[in-house]
Amino acid sequence: EEYSLESAGALKAAMSAEEARIVAEVDARWRGWLAAVRATAATAHADLCRRLHDAEVARVKAEAAAARAEADRAEMAVECEGMAAALVRQAVAAPVTAGPAWRPAM
Repeated sequence: EEYSLESAGALKAAMSAEEARIVAEVDARWRGWLAAVRATAATAHADLCRRLHDAEVARVKAEAAAARAEADRAEMAVECEGMAAALVRQAVAAPVTAGPAWRPAM
């Protein structure tokens, strides 16, 4: 038999007061359980969103740290090249003096 509003109304009319109390109690339990499930799902969803956000923040911070490290490395390379070029210019421009400034080990 199909469930319809008419059949629900007829069933309700045929119920005794005790049966109606039991149905109301079961309905209240069901609604309470459903509300608890919804609250749990909302809490789980909020927790997952927070974890996703935290993971995204950590990823962005790691990428920024890697970019800073690469920039520092490139800056250091430029400084080293500049110092090497300055030493070469000094060596080329230095006058040759009489006598060795150092002696090889014997």
